[in-house]
Amino acid sequence: MKKVVLVALLAIFATYNYSYGQILMPQKGANEKWGFVDETGNLIIPFKYDLVDGFSEGLAAVVIRGSGWGFIDKNDSVVIPLMYDWVFHFVEGMTLATLNGKTGFIDRTGNAVIPFKYDHAVNFSESPYKGFSMVSLDGKHGFIDKTGTEVVPLKHTIDRATRKLKRTRAWRNIG
Repeated sequence: MKKVVLVALLAIFATYNYSYGQILMPQKGANEKWGFVDETGNLIIPFKYDLVDGFSEGLAAVVIRGSGWGFIDKNDSVVIPLMYDWVFHFVEGMTLATLNGKTGFIDRTGNAVIPFKYDHAVNFSESPYKGFSMVSLDGKHGFIDKTGTEVVPLKHTIDRATRKLKRTRAWRNIG
């Protein structure tokens, strides 16, 4: 049974990490901490994190309680400091992150590419809105593009913001 599960996980992570070389998979150790093993089960990154996400674009989100979320590379070097309330995995060089209760987007070096000013945002890759992110601030909703430009201003209900997005030139040009 363990072999079947390992093979299935390898297939998923191989597809996810192929372009970044060595495949590393999250694994929980006997000490209840998380680390990463390679495709043969060898421990590569020690069991020292409270929670981890798989590698995406060569980086893995990790958290140590009391420090916060950040990103490591496959050598277990901290690339983006463990200081965020929450992070998502990288897609197309950027990820959603929350810092001090506000949400924005960072690049693979940790630079804020869209400022931390929203109460909530949807990651571009997870959004059903073709590369736009629905954002909210003070109970109002709108949409931004990947440059942070408001395509639909932050002044609508969710339904109205969605209808407005579908009427924009930016939406029609995605096609």
